[in-house]
Amino acid sequence: MIMRAGLVALLVVAGGCPANPVALDHKAVDRAVDLPVLVWKDMRPDRQPWPEARPSEARVDVRVDRTDTVPLGYCADGTPMFQCSTQKPYMCNATKQLQHKCSKCGCPGNEACVTATEACQPVTVVLNPTADALVSSANPTTNYGGQTTFGVAAGQSLSYLDFDVSKVPAKAKIDKATLKLNQTFSFVTASILLHLISDPWGELLITYQNAPPVLPNPQATGQTTGAGSFNTDVTALVQAWVDSPTVLHGLRISATGGLASFSSRESGANGPSLTIIYR
Repeated sequence: MIMRAGLVALLVVAGGCPANPVALDHKAVDRAVDLPVLVWKDMRPDRQPWPEARPSEARVDVRVDRTDTVPLGYCADGTPMFQCSTQKPYMCNATKQLQHKCSKCGCPGNEACVTATEACQPVTVVLNPTADALVSSANPTTNYGGQTTFGVAAGQSLSYLDFDVSKVPAKAKIDKATLKLNQTFSFVTASILLHLISDPWGELLITYQNAPPVLPNPQATGQTTGAGSFNTDVTALVQAWVDSPTVLHGLRISATGGLASFSSRESGANGPSLTIIYR
């Protein structure tokens, strides 16, 4: 006891406990206080809790992998799973395959989505004429717009038809267009020419004398074969018409030989029709 008391007295006289090199390094202490608390994966008692005392080669970056998310895969074209491809109507499915999904991803161009199959297909529209009329050089000032028939005769009679092609979207690509006429009479085989009309006209006003001009070259041709349905391909004609709907105003039917007559729109169900398939 006497010896221990003496040691304590000696320490008090000498100025207290032995100096702690870390505690007396005030600059180091200030740095440690100013910096955020660091947690080292390999912390040991001999390591100092501030970067300056931490050997740079001993730093360890720890990355935590989240288990609450599922990383997405990609289809061959780079589309992430469950996302729409830039190529409509495809979507990248759970097996990393592109499949039709037009109800979610839409269709290219003007194609229509078939929800039963999730695929896209061209659109078909059937148009009835908004006007049709015959004109005859034998009676150049007579209007025949209200008749139940119209027809053609080489060198004498011409017929005019108009359809509302605005029901086809602008810039649509026409896959197929067919003009259907119900032929009521034919004498010899009539060689048919179809021209696009370049000026407006009225069904109850048009005559041979005031008939509108047409584009110079025929845009479609055909041949009558007797009574019954007369169908002719007018795809190129309709494509040009759809591309310029404000400039073109229907089609004119003429014949280079023979003669034929057809049911007009006034006849009812047997009237002309124009079937257009577009995308």
